[in-house]
This record gives sequence, structure tokens and C-alpha cells, in this order.
Amino acid sequence: MTDFFSLPSEIRQIARLGGVVIVPTANAVKMVEDWSMVRSPSRARRRLKYGHRQNIRTAYEPVAYRMDDRIYMHPVLYNQLKNMEALRHD
Repeated sequence: MTDFFSLPSEIRQIARLGGVVIVPTANAVKMVEDWSMVRSPSRARRRLKYGHRQNIRTAYEPVAYRMDDRIYMHPVLYNQLKNMEALRHD
């Protein structure tokens, strides 16, 4: 993970939400497996153990993690939060 203060100023946007610092970072993602294309998930799981390829898609979802007084949030979620905040103040 890169040092936050070494990032350019346009990327290094810090906001405060109720006293909690929000830090946007591209590393805040969660790996999700899509098993919807698999005919039999239990059989596929069993065969996957032995190294057989299965029809499983891997995707990454943006998430936010809270650590102490900071929230590390994916930039997509950060922009959605800013838009919601802007709509609320209009």
C-alpha cells in the first residue's frame, strides 16, 4: 500500500464525516465469486479442490473499511457519498 501523503493532491482528498476521516484508496476492494453459471455448485466445489477448471467468475466490489478514526473507502464509493451529500444540501 502506498503512503497516503505521497499521492498527488487531486487524489489525496480527505473528508470528514462526523469526526471520522475518510481516505479514498483504490485498494479497498473485496473479491467476489459468481457461481451462477455453474450447473452443480457442490460438484464444482469438489472438482475445484483437485484443480479442475470451473465456470466461476471472479469480480472485485468496492468496499469501505473502518480502522480506528479513519474510513478507507474505494473512490467509487467516495464519489457516491459526495453526490449523496451534495443532493442532500440542495
